[in-house]
Amino acid sequence: MRDSTQHYDLAIDFSWPAEDIVAGLQQLFQDGVDSGRWSRADHSEAPIETNEAAPHPGNDLD
Repeated sequence: MRDSTQHYDLAIDFSWPAEDIVAGLQQLFQDGVDSGRWSRADHSEAPIETNEAAPHPGNDLD
């Protein structure tokens, strides 16, 4: 995930209740929008490489 000033690496602890994970992610994204770092309308202008999901680490186990 990138914004105009930072690169973030996120780790999710799936031992937490799903509702807590969702609330935390919503707060993270909302803080970015509220601060003006992110815009809900800018997603169509993102570079191609940020529009694609990273390959799953298990994909190279051949």
